[in-house]
Amino acid sequence: LSFGLGWALKDLLSNLIAGLVITFTHRFNAGDLISYNDSIGKIQSIGSTLTVLRSNDDKQFVIPNQLFLSGKMTIISETED
Repeated sequence: LSFGLGWALKDLLSNLIAGLVITFTHRFNAGDLISYNDSIGKIQSIGSTLTVLRSNDDKQFVIPNQLFLSGKMTIISETED
């Protein structure tokens, strides 16, 4: 039981830390058009543990922040603040 709980907390904490990195480094924001792995779309929202991307073919991807930061991403166009 403690092993399973520790494993679940590890993923949660790494996604929370990645969410903080995204929030405080301001590398990208909601509304930015990006290329992520092999998809192109706009960032809909950035949460504490998840980032939501809507692709050009109207598919929605919910990506854990840890994976989002470690994936291949290119900012195509940025929104104005």
